[in-house]
Amino acid sequence: MSTTEDIRKWFDDGAESGYDFMLIVCHVNGDNPFPIYTHVTNHAQRIAEYEQIQHKVLESYDLSVDIDLQIRMKRAYFGMNTPNPNV
Repeated sequence: MSTTEDIRKWFDDGAESGYDFMLIVCHVNGDNPFPIYTHVTNHAQRIAEYEQIQHKVLESYDLSVDIDLQIRMKRAYFGMNTPNPNV
């Protein structure tokens, strides 16, 4: 399971590298979540790609939005066309 510190580090790495979004992805068995970075232009495509290869997207962080706001949410679902689990 990823920790808040993991997410903050991954967030900073992606933002410093110029990406727009960070997906937190894991294999369908739920082990070892990891970050995938995307740009606005390929965000939806990357989500679909990972879901097709037996991975699930747990969260989607917007790297231009305050990290503290997003971490306080039950799940971050920025830029995704799926129901928001926070409402």
